[in-house]
Amino acid sequence: MSGIQHNKKGGVLLLLILVLASVASIAFLLMARAGVDTFMGSQTQTDTQETRGQLYGCLDEALIQFQRDENFFATEISMGEESCDLEITTPLAGQRQLILFLTQGSITRSLSILITLPPVMVVSVEE
Repeated sequence: MSGIQHNKKGGVLLLLILVLASVASIAFLLMARAGVDTFMGSQTQTDTQETRGQLYGCLDEALIQFQRDENFFATEISMGEESCDLEITTPLAGQRQLILFLTQGSITRSLSILITLPPVMVVSVEE
């Protein structure tokens, strides 16, 4: 009979070890997933900031073009390998409403800018 009791203790110990190993594995997987999610979130934030910087570069280029020629009209502003879509309207005489769009991957940013002419003066910028 003592052999039977010894096997029960070994079975309980084995079951306890399996439960602890399962809990440890689940905890490890949750921590790993949290780390991956944090990395992906920081990568998206970095991409968003890069896109914003490039969009403001397109704005600078558009303002330079209006400084050169107040009748400037284009549907696209090129900045090296990137290009921004541009919509230009005239809400009032001596004003231009510019709407710039830039899409990179799944990130789309836009700016709405109101300027007066001449001289070129920025009245408002909205993201």
